[in-house]
Parts: sequence; structure tokens; C-alpha cells
Amino acid sequence: MLSATFDGTDALFASAGAFWDFPDLGLSQNPDWFAESGTMYRRAGTGWTNSPVFRMWTRRTDLGFTRAEMDVRFNGWAGGTDGWHGINLWLNRKLQTPGPGGRIDDGATEGYVLDFLNRDGNVYIMKKVGDTYHILAKRQWTPARGTWYRWGGRVVDNGNGTSTLQVLVNGQVAQQVTDNGSVGGPRLIGGRVGVRSDYSDVNIDNLTITR
Repeated sequence: MLSATFDGTDALFASAGAFWDFPDLGLSQNPDWFAESGTMYRRAGTGWTNSPVFRMWTRRTDLGFTRAEMDVRFNGWAGGTDGWHGINLWLNRKLQTPGPGGRIDDGATEGYVLDFLNRDGNVYIMKKVGDTYHILAKRQWTPARGTWYRWGGRVVDNGNGTSTLQVLVNGQVAQQVTDNGSVGGPRLIGGRVGVRSDYSDVNIDNLTITR
């Protein structure tokens, strides 16, 4: 449904400046992705960021109940001290661009959060509704620095009003939970995919979104 590689000359891939400062919301910079915060660069054939606060979303809004995977390498921390700092993937994200309050409608930011790394040594599957992150599953896992992993997540529509959320590492299900609506209200059905990192020096490549 959507893919991204980072081949070509070193350059900006998606920057918050292009999104916030230009009338086309950064479309001329990248037709598929926009950065709400921070900057992703093409560097040496991969995507790279070490922005303290990095948020990148698909422009497409029809990517609910999909499988998203990417090659990812954590290189080290880039400042910060909080335990939740790290790298995660967002699925079934609801985000209006532009919205009635400006370029992003802050009242429509719900989504599932699937972690790759946190400074506290735990990884979570969470459900963000309003300003609250509801923890649906938790386990300890820390990837090796400087090592590439094939990492991603999947949201499966079970056909009965519930969704199964999976964290994938190197093609295997590393963590799984079902959202039956008992935590944080009804399951989430938004249609954007996003990549987020906080105070992390990270490379990504070969990002694919399939159904």
C-alpha cells in the first residue's frame, strides 16, 4: 500500500519546517510523509534522525488495519533522561490535517503505540485516547545498539468488534494483545501510520505498509 526507501543523495526526507511553514504542508518535499516535529534525513542510503522530538505521519488516511515494517537501528541516546524516551510505531492513528484548530487537529490524535525501544528497558503496546496512554501489554526487551532489526506492527480486525495488536521483530510475533474495548473505550479505527522517536539517534530503511 505504501513504501519508503532512502536511496539517493543525502538530503531532507521530511521536515517539520516544510510542514508548518509552507502552504502545501510540505507536499513538494515529500508526497507521502510529513513531519509534525523534527527532521528525517536521507543519509548514506538510509533514513536518519536524532531530533529530540520526532513525529512523522503518512499523508494517506486509509491505512487502518495494516501491517507496517521497517529496518531499524538504534545508535544511542541523543540527550534526555526520561524512561519513556525511545522509538515507536503508530497504527490506526486518527489525525486530521489540516484541522479546525490549525494544521493539526489536536482533538483527533488517538492511535495504537507499539514500542521498539524505551530507556526504561520495557516495551509497551499502548492505546492513546485523548491525553491518556492506556497500557495494553508490557514486557522487558532492549535491542542491541548498532544492530539492524526488521521491526514493525500489525492491527488485525477480528470481525467481532475487537482488534489484535502484534509487535513483529525479524518476522516473528514478539508481543500480542487483543483490544476488546474494556480499556480506554472502543477499539481505534483511524487510518494513518506514524514513526516517532524521542532523544534517539536512529536509522530506518525499507519501510513497507501492507494489508
